[in-house]
Amino acid sequence: MTFEEACEYIAQFSAFSQLAYALIEEGKLVHRGNPEAIQSLADGWKSVSKTIIDNENGVTTAVTRAMDDWEGDAADNFVTYMGDLQDVLGRHSTKADDIRGHLQDAKDAIEDARKAAEEATDTTTKRLGDVLLAASGGGAAGAAGVAVTTTAAAAVTAAALSGAAIAAIVAILADGYNTLHGLRQAREDRVIGVRDAMLQLLGVLERDEAKEFEGPPEPTIVTAPSFSSEEFYSEHQPPELDGVTVSTTPPEKPAPTPSRGQMGQAPN
Repeated sequence: MTFEEACEYIAQFSAFSQLAYALIEEGKLVHRGNPEAIQSLADGWKSVSKTIIDNENGVTTAVTRAMDDWEGDAADNFVTYMGDLQDVLGRHSTKADDIRGHLQDAKDAIEDARKAAEEATDTTTKRLGDVLLAASGGGAAGAAGVAVTTTAAAAVTAAALSGAAIAAIVAILADGYNTLHGLRQAREDRVIGVRDAMLQLLGVLERDEAKEFEGPPEPTIVTAPSFSSEEFYSEHQPPELDGVTVSTTPPEKPAPTPSRGQMGQAPN
């Protein structure tokens, strides 16, 4: 006989009906929830966190390569800006993983409550079975480890229940209800705590500095009236070019070549 079957059988006796049905309902409430769907959400946030980390690593690689051949104030400003960007990515990755962790906690809360409820209902069913078998003349089932059967339970009538048996059944039903109610309340408290923590995290993401993150620094453009070859120097030019003056005068345009038709004509 299952937990619900035992409770429904007990509920046939008017003295126990309200408590027995309350116990069944509490057992159903403890099993509420969809841990599979919550796990799917947690996996989604795990993917978000990993994607952000991959992007952060990509930024690091790109900056390192760019700095191999870039020096000066503009390069320094670029490194500072990209460092700020990496900080933002890092914070968002951490927060995404925190949300994943909270979702995992919610899933665990539901599964832990279900497991504990199954153990509690098994204990309640066995205790009820012991009383019913004893009332039907079957002896103490608990000592033999025998579960209550439908046949044995059906042999029990209200008249067959002694005062002690009635008191025992009431105590068993009350213990079972209190245990399941406590498990449900503990689960709900855990889930509410997870929800509040997630709402706080989402609020942080809404207000994060990334919303105020400025664009890359504008390049500093220095204009001069003319270009002086004497002030121009490449840090990486070969030594043999040291002291060589670079001409900045545009080359003269070559005279146009006359066409065949023009070659035979006398000048005006």
